Amino acid sequence: MSDTKWTPGPWEVRHWDGDEWPDKRTSVAERNGPGEAIFINARYARNIEANAHLIAAAPDMFAALEKMVEWHCVRGNTDEDPILDYERQPHEVRQAMDALSKARGES
Repeated sequence: MSDTKWTPGPWEVRHWDGDEWPDKRTSVAERNGPGEAIFINARYARNIEANAHLIAAAPDMFAALEKMVEWHCVRGNTDEDPILDYERQPHEVRQAMDALSKARGES
Protein backbone atom coordinates (compact mmCIF):
# COMPACT_ATOMS: atom_id res chain seq x y z
CA MET A 1 0.00 0.00 0.00
CA SER A 2 2.87 2.37 0.67
CA ASP A 3 6.54 2.85 -0.01
CA THR A 4 8.08 3.22 3.44
CA LYS A 5 11.32 5.11 4.00
CA TRP A 6 12.32 3.79 7.42
CA THR A 7 14.56 0.88 8.31
CA PRO A 8 12.50 -2.28 8.11
CA GLY A 9 12.15 -4.67 11.03
CA PRO A 10 12.30 -6.94 12.71
CA TRP A 11 13.47 -4.97 15.73
CA GLU A 12 13.98 -6.29 19.25
CA VAL A 13 14.57 -4.87 22.70
CA ARG A 14 17.96 -5.36 24.31
CA HIS A 15 19.54 -3.99 27.45
CA TRP A 16 22.96 -2.47 27.38
CA ASP A 17 25.30 -1.54 30.23
CA GLY A 18 27.77 0.71 28.48
CA ASP A 19 30.34 2.30 30.80
CA GLU A 20 30.01 5.70 29.14
CA TRP A 21 26.31 6.03 30.08
CA PRO A 22 25.66 7.68 33.47
CA ASP A 23 23.08 5.28 34.89
CA LYS A 24 23.88 2.16 32.84
CA ARG A 25 20.19 1.36 32.26
CA THR A 26 19.72 1.90 28.56
CA SER A 27 17.26 -0.15 26.54
CA VAL A 28 17.75 -0.53 22.86
CA ALA A 29 15.36 -1.22 20.05
CA GLU A 30 17.79 -2.94 17.74
CA ARG A 31 17.30 -4.23 14.23
CA ASN A 32 18.15 -7.85 13.68
CA GLY A 33 20.98 -7.11 11.32
CA PRO A 34 24.14 -5.07 11.01
CA GLY A 35 24.61 -2.16 13.34
CA GLU A 36 21.32 -0.26 13.53
CA ALA A 37 19.89 0.66 16.92
CA ILE A 38 17.80 3.26 18.69
CA PHE A 39 19.16 3.99 22.16
CA ILE A 40 16.80 5.19 24.87
CA ASN A 41 18.66 6.42 27.93
CA ALA A 42 16.88 5.81 31.25
CA ARG A 43 18.20 9.09 32.54
CA TYR A 44 15.82 10.91 30.19
CA ALA A 45 12.94 8.46 29.74
CA ARG A 46 10.74 7.39 32.64
CA ASN A 47 9.12 4.52 30.78
CA ILE A 48 12.21 3.26 29.04
CA GLU A 49 11.24 -0.40 28.80
CA ALA A 50 7.76 0.33 27.46
CA ASN A 51 9.14 2.88 24.97
CA ALA A 52 11.73 0.41 23.68
CA HIS A 53 9.07 -2.28 23.17
CA LEU A 54 6.77 0.18 21.37
CA ILE A 55 9.58 1.24 19.03
CA ALA A 56 10.53 -2.39 18.37
CA ALA A 57 6.89 -3.28 17.56
CA ALA A 58 6.28 -0.26 15.29
CA PRO A 59 7.17 -1.90 11.94
CA ASP A 60 4.92 -4.88 12.69
CA MET A 61 2.08 -2.64 13.88
CA PHE A 62 2.38 -0.47 10.76
CA ALA A 63 2.19 -3.50 8.47
CA ALA A 64 -0.78 -4.95 10.37
CA LEU A 65 -2.65 -1.64 10.36
CA GLU A 66 -2.00 -1.23 6.66
CA LYS A 67 -3.55 -4.67 6.03
CA MET A 68 -6.51 -3.83 8.27
CA VAL A 69 -7.20 -0.64 6.32
CA GLU A 70 -6.96 -2.54 3.05
CA TRP A 71 -9.38 -5.16 4.33
CA HIS A 72 -11.92 -2.85 6.02
CA CYS A 73 -11.93 0.16 3.75
CA VAL A 74 -15.03 0.94 1.73
CA ARG A 75 -14.76 0.26 -1.98
CA GLY A 76 -17.11 0.61 -4.88
CA ASN A 77 -19.58 -2.15 -5.67
CA THR A 78 -17.02 -4.97 -5.90
CA ASP A 79 -13.79 -5.95 -4.16
CA GLU A 80 -11.91 -5.07 -7.34
CA ASP A 81 -13.14 -1.47 -7.28
CA PRO A 82 -10.75 1.16 -5.95
CA ILE A 83 -10.94 2.46 -2.40
CA LEU A 84 -13.43 5.29 -2.06
CA ASP A 85 -12.39 8.76 -0.96
CA TYR A 86 -11.15 9.31 2.60
CA GLU A 87 -14.30 11.24 3.52
CA ARG A 88 -16.50 8.28 2.58
CA GLN A 89 -14.69 5.84 4.87
CA PRO A 90 -15.98 4.87 8.33
CA HIS A 91 -14.53 6.88 11.24
CA GLU A 92 -12.33 3.98 12.44
CA VAL A 93 -10.83 3.46 8.98
CA ARG A 94 -10.09 7.20 8.72
CA GLN A 95 -8.35 7.06 12.12
CA ALA A 96 -6.20 4.17 10.92
CA MET A 97 -5.42 5.99 7.65
CA ASP A 98 -4.41 9.07 9.67
CA ALA A 99 -2.08 7.00 11.87
CA LEU A 100 -0.43 5.47 8.81
CA SER A 101 0.02 8.93 7.26
CA LYS A 102 1.58 10.19 10.49
CA ALA A 103 4.02 7.26 10.55
CA ARG A 104 5.03 8.05 6.96
CA GLY A 105 5.63 11.69 7.92
CA GLU A 106 2.80 12.95 5.74
CA SER A 107 0.91 14.74 8.52
